[in-house]
Amino acid sequence: MKVLLYLSTILFICSFAPAQLETQKFYDYLQTEESFDFSEVGTLLDLKSSTGRARWGALQMKASKFEMTPLQKLEKFKAGKNALEKEIAAHPHNGEFRFLRLVIQEHVPVFLQYSANIEEDAEAITVHYSEIDKTIRPIILKYAHKSMALKVEKLN
Repeated sequence: MKVLLYLSTILFICSFAPAQLETQKFYDYLQTEESFDFSEVGTLLDLKSSTGRARWGALQMKASKFEMTPLQKLEKFKAGKNALEKEIAAHPHNGEFRFLRLVIQEHVPVFLQYSANIEEDAEAITVHYSEIDKTIRPIILKYAHKSMALKVEKLN
C-alpha cells in the first residue's frame, strides 16, 4: 500500500514538471541577450493553445533583433506583434499576455512605435496578478524591480 501511495505521489509530481520546465525555459529565452535558435525554441511551445501562440509572438519579437537585415528584423517583429496582439484581443484579462507585451514594449527601439500599452498593461497585470500562474508570478515580481511602469508594491 505504501509503495502504491509513493508511486502515485511521484506520478502526480512529475505530471506538473514538463509545463514548469517549458515555462521557465521560455522565460529564460525571453530574457537572454544572446542569439538563440528560434526554430528549436519554437518546438517547446504548443501553438494549439492561446498561451503557446502568445509566447510564440513574444519570442518572435525578441528573436527579431538577431536577424541580419533591417527588413528581416522588421518582418519577424511584425509577425510576432500580430500574433501577440491577436491573443491579447481574444483574452484581454490574461495577465501573462499583458506581461509579455509590457516586457517587449519597455525594451523595443522607439522608432518601432510600439509603446502605447505600457501603462494599460501594467494596470492589467496588477489587477489580474493573483490569477496568473504561480510559476510565472515570481518572474513578474523580479521584473517589476527594474520596470519603469510595473511597481512591486502594487503586486503584493
